[in-house]
Amino acid sequence: MKANKLMLAAMLVAGLTMAFNTSCKKKEKEIIPPQEDTTKVDPDPEPQPQPQGDMPVVEQVAGKGVVVINVAKINEGEYYCNGFAMRGENVAGGSWEYFVNFEAIEGFDGWYKAVVDLGEGGVDSEGEAVLYGGHPCLNNEGGVPDWNYEWTKSEEEITVLEQTTGDVHITNGNINFLSEGVIYIEMQGQGWKDTPCVEPDLFDIAVTVNTPAIPAEDKVFLTGAFDNWSGGSVEMTPNAERTVWTATLTQVQLNKEVKATLGGWDENNSMRHDADKACWVGADNAVLDDLTVDFTVENFYKYIPLDEICCESATEADKKAKGCE
Repeated sequence: MKANKLMLAAMLVAGLTMAFNTSCKKKEKEIIPPQEDTTKVDPDPEPQPQPQGDMPVVEQVAGKGVVVINVAKINEGEYYCNGFAMRGENVAGGSWEYFVNFEAIEGFDGWYKAVVDLGEGGVDSEGEAVLYGGHPCLNNEGGVPDWNYEWTKSEEEITVLEQTTGDVHITNGNINFLSEGVIYIEMQGQGWKDTPCVEPDLFDIAVTVNTPAIPAEDKVFLTGAFDNWSGGSVEMTPNAERTVWTATLTQVQLNKEVKATLGGWDENNSMRHDADKACWVGADNAVLDDLTVDFTVENFYKYIPLDEICCESATEADKKAKGCE
């Protein structure tokens, strides 16, 4: 009996020892071998599109000129009630009646574009052949870009951005395409000479023009924004020597441009001598910046020998006679 009890105790101790060893083995930390990194690095990755930010990227149109303009810094609601357009010419000796309206660029506030046809062109003031030349104007109530509402042409208010492509530049306020391309422009300041969207204040302005002695068969006239540049709608009164001419412009706007002519354009246009070019060019416009305005005209086209007139300012007939290219 006693022997049986001793055998049972021995079996119990052996079972406990086995259970203890088994539990210890289960608690041993499992060692996992490192996994091979299967991620592959592309030595020549595809370029990813970059965000455009606040400026659009406009593609070149084959055989066309593209004008991209930002007017966000100019009061949009006050100025653009009728839209605006590029007005200019793509044929030599054209009438500058060709225009293309600007369209808003979706997703970019204040950015617009216009696509113009390129043609045989003419010659700019630097003597280079252009395929299109023109500049932006606000549209009048009839939806036509009006010279009264053109941009100011001020270099301080017009910035050509570095994204511009092709042979395109601005000369004397005109955008000239010498090849197809895309020109990016930012406007600021006043921007436009006037707007058709705000009723202007009107004044009577006394104008005096000093000239060389004008022959009795000719008369001096005023033209400008007030008559949509007709060539001369207001006849001036001369002094006895016919060297001082006066007239009063009735109910016109201040700070508008005006010019003296002999009653039209071409040979009746007023001229100034360009010392750098050693020849005569079209005279600059005067500005009605006060209630009394006084300016001088050096000469008129018809009184100047043909060989002294710069090619850029010669009439089409005289360009041929002078052999201008």
